[in-house]
Amino acid sequence: MSVLEPADAVLWLTDITRSQAEIKLALSAPLYEYGRQRADGLAYAKYAVSEHDGWTGVAGFFCRHGETIRRLIASGSIGAATLDLMFVFPADRISRSAEIPADVAAIVGACGVSLVVSTYPSEGS
Repeated sequence: MSVLEPADAVLWLTDITRSQAEIKLALSAPLYEYGRQRADGLAYAKYAVSEHDGWTGVAGFFCRHGETIRRLIASGSIGAATLDLMFVFPADRISRSAEIPADVAAIVGACGVSLVVSTYPSEGS
């Protein structure tokens, strides 16, 4: 099976107990979105991990920022972290598989980050 590159990859951090400024300082990656997720004051943050660099971009992001993410989770500053991998498939296909390379899964998993796969139909092949 050939390895399909993700169309996009977004890191979701949830149940954040630190301020937006503290998270931006701790995790030096450009912040895509930050907001309150509930009335209890906990927040969420989104980071665009790899918009056009596929698996290379995902691996590079976690090599640069993964240890910080792992420490933020371990300290309780972040409740959970999820990497949402977006794949686009032709709308006329009933199903299609996408392989996540073992080295990328290992790098992401070692940071305490879960993987989620999102699929979207598109026109054409």
